[in-house]
Amino acid sequence: SLTAAINRNSTDYYQDPSSGGVSKFTYEYAGLGGTEHFAKVVGSHRHFWPLFWDTVISLHGQIGYVYKTTDESIPIDEKFFLGGLRSIRGFDTREVGPKEPDLNDAGEITGYTFIGGEKSAFFNLEYLIPLSKSLGLKGVIFFDAGNAWLDEEDYFQEMRYSAGGGIRWFSPLGPLRFEWGYNLDPKESERRTVFEFSIGTAF
Repeated sequence: SLTAAINRNSTDYYQDPSSGGVSKFTYEYAGLGGTEHFAKVVGSHRHFWPLFWDTVISLHGQIGYVYKTTDESIPIDEKFFLGGLRSIRGFDTREVGPKEPDLNDAGEITGYTFIGGEKSAFFNLEYLIPLSKSLGLKGVIFFDAGNAWLDEEDYFQEMRYSAGGGIRWFSPLGPLRFEWGYNLDPKESERRTVFEFSIGTAF
C-alpha cells in the first residue's frame, strides 16, 4: 500500500502539552501490487487548553472510513475495531463495533464474533491534574464516546459511552498510563469496568 499523511503540531511541548493542538490526516491506497485492494481515510485532531492550578483540558476526535476499490472484500484486519486505551476506554480492546452472534445447534446465542466496521468515529474529553511536577505524575478524568459501523449504516447512529480516571507517570522508562474505564451502558456479555496499563506515548 501507499500512504500519504499530513501532520500539524502547534503544541507548546510535544511530550507533555498544555496548549495548542495536533492534527493528522492520512490516506492509504492498497492495490498497486499484491492481493489486497482497499482505500482508507483517517482524520483526527487533539487540542489542549490550560486552566487554573496548571490543570489542562484536552479534547480529541477521530473519524475514519475504509472502502473497496474493486469487487473484492475489504480485509478484516483493515476494518475498524474500537475499544481499549487508544480509542474508547471502559471496553475491551477491539470489542466496540459491528458483531455477529455465535449460535449453537439449538439456535441459542453463545457469544459474539466482532467483524469490524467500514466507518468509525470516537471522541475523548480529558481533564489532566498535576499531582507531582518533580515526579512527572498526573491524574486524569475522562469521558469517551464513539462506535464503528458497517458501510450501509450512518455515522453516529448508535454511540457507546464510558467515563473513568487514572494516573499518568513520565517515568525514566517512558510515559506510563494506568487507567480505569466505566462502561456507562453495558450490553449483554460486556464488562462494566475495564482497567488498562500501557507504556509508550503520552497521548
